[in-house]
Amino acid sequence: DFNHAALLDPLAVPIHAINLLPHESVSSLAVIGDGMIGLTTIWAAKEKLNPEKILILSKHDYNLKIGLSLGADIAIKIDGTEHIKKEYSAWDCVFEAVGGSSTAFEDALNLVKPGGSIISLGIHPQRISVPLGILVSKQIYLLGSNGYSTSKGGRDFQEAISLMREGKLNIEP
Repeated sequence: DFNHAALLDPLAVPIHAINLLPHESVSSLAVIGDGMIGLTTIWAAKEKLNPEKILILSKHDYNLKIGLSLGADIAIKIDGTEHIKKEYSAWDCVFEAVGGSSTAFEDALNLVKPGGSIISLGIHPQRISVPLGILVSKQIYLLGSNGYSTSKGGRDFQEAISLMREGKLNIEP
């Protein structure tokens, strides 16, 4: 139906990003951003990675609730100008799904644990400064993920269709 079809594209984007991860297992992940891509990242990660805990950082109360309903365990409202507190650091994987914000990228650097991964799904039309010292000292994997195509021998869009067809991702309210 059309409701399912409308979600295939935004669901294939995080599926592609997850398929690019260098780690086979992820016990904790954080998602920065509460738009369609951020929310579908929670959804896809819950099914594909089954992490023990998921954090969502959001600007909008309503989307925080949606993030929790999709599988996030912790929801923190931020306004985009302050940086995340260190008490929330040490996540295996951080998905940056905001774009155009150096604050979001700095938060990702603060959230990820040493040896962890940051996957940038957001589009950054302008240059942002990357503190390579932190990247090097924490030995962080930094990945960019552009849309979807093929990864791990399969088509990401087809995988999104399969997850919906199998009923693993329920979009009903």
